[in-house]
Amino acid sequence: MMIRFTGDIIDLKKIHESGQSFRWKELAENRFLVVHLNGLCEMVQIDECTVQIENMIGEPVDWITYLDGQRSYKDANDAILERESTLKTSIEFGRGIRLLRQDPFEMIMTFIMSANNHIPRIRNFVDKLSICSGRLIGTVEGEEVYAFPTVEEVTHLTEGDFRAMGVGYRAPYFVQTIEYLSASKEWRNWCELDTEALVKELMLLKGVGRKVADCIALFGYGRWEVFPVDTWIKKAAKDKWGIDAGGDKEIRLALERKFPVARGLVQQYMFYYERSIKLERK
Repeated sequence: MMIRFTGDIIDLKKIHESGQSFRWKELAENRFLVVHLNGLCEMVQIDECTVQIENMIGEPVDWITYLDGQRSYKDANDAILERESTLKTSIEFGRGIRLLRQDPFEMIMTFIMSANNHIPRIRNFVDKLSICSGRLIGTVEGEEVYAFPTVEEVTHLTEGDFRAMGVGYRAPYFVQTIEYLSASKEWRNWCELDTEALVKELMLLKGVGRKVADCIALFGYGRWEVFPVDTWIKKAAKDKWGIDAGGDKEIRLALERKFPVARGLVQQYMFYYERSIKLERK
């Protein structure tokens, strides 16, 4: 299946490196194994506007929706630059990133693990949890690939089980979050809440502060109104606009005022640029 983003750019490698999903694996240059829900595929970069979907295994997946294919990122970029031209370098550097439409429960578990952590360890946890409790999708290059488990598939896990996956002090956070979601079926309707109400519900989960809640809202619920603030964002805000007064809340509110549109996309461009530049300098 060929997906063409007419008038838009897509860059699979940048998406893979942007810190929003941990179910991607680079198989070769311009070729990635991607797992979503109960399906997987190989995505191949054909040109800057075109992606080929190959070797689909498991249940059918709407890959166009997953890649946020109905949205014009060119229009979003133009709207951002109209208000803040100083982001031109970051946008050009990150051009081709798209905000993936991912499963809310997977994002809840993933971003609880992300607090004070780094990408390889987060990816390792996601893989271990999927192998432990997820259903087998298929085999790729001799390696079994599993779906990320549902809430129902992890209710049997104990703190000891999570510690064995290397989560450390977060073990009780996962157990309590699973218990909370299992007991309250209302969380499945959180997608119907407005963004602030959604964030408040997410912050009731153990181990979820404002930044983690914003990440879940952005990547699990597609809420572009949020602006997750981490170390990279704080550095960029200070360097570009001198925004450093107060704590994370004050910085977040200042950035929200500065960017009334496409905040989540702005955050991704800033994060990707700052992190990539730092890695290049090492």
